[in-house]
This record gives sequence, structure tokens and C-alpha cells, in this order.
Amino acid sequence: MLLRRQEPGLFLLRAGPLRAQGYVEPVKGGFVYIMASGRNGTLYIGVTSDLVKRVWEHRNGVVPGFTKQHGCKMLVWYAVVDDLHDARLREAQMKKMEANLEAPRDRGDES
Repeated sequence: MLLRRQEPGLFLLRAGPLRAQGYVEPVKGGFVYIMASGRNGTLYIGVTSDLVKRVWEHRNGVVPGFTKQHGCKMLVWYAVVDDLHDARLREAQMKKMEANLEAPRDRGDES
């Protein structure tokens, strides 16, 4: 059984590991997002269950870390994901893609 709601932050229901017993676990949706320091600047890829709150935290430097250090305050992209676990998997996939794109530049290759 799978029920989906489009509004962010609402709990979704899906069949869990105890499907044989008829157990249904609540699953919270999330967001995958990209913040930037500016045009052609530093990028940060992240995951959150509350996009508005997290963007506010980045913009106001509330949480110390990469985005505060590099000035990543502009939300440039986001995607709504039904399951926070799936959002984390997508984040990891995107970070791996970003690393692969940066690797030739780090070695000095221009091709």
C-alpha cells in the first residue's frame, strides 16, 4: 500500500519491512537541493526535510560548516522526494557526479 501527498513535510505511508504482518510505517518526504555562492561559484549539495528552514539557516550562517565558510547562500535547484532515504541516495549520487566532473580539472587536464 502506498499513499502519496504532494505537500512537502507530510508523512507518507508505504509498506515497510514487516509487510507480511500488515505493518505500515510512516515515511517522511524530503528535498535534495543545491546552494551556490554565486554565478559559476562554489556549489553545495544537501538533503533536508524542511527546505525553507534549511535555506534560511544557510543564508543567515546559523550552522557552521562548508556553506558558511564558502558563502553558499543562493538556492539554485531543488527536487521534492517522497522518501528521505531516497533523497539521501540521490544526494550521494549527485556528489559522486560532481566529483567526477571536477577530477579532470584537478589534474590539470583541459580535455
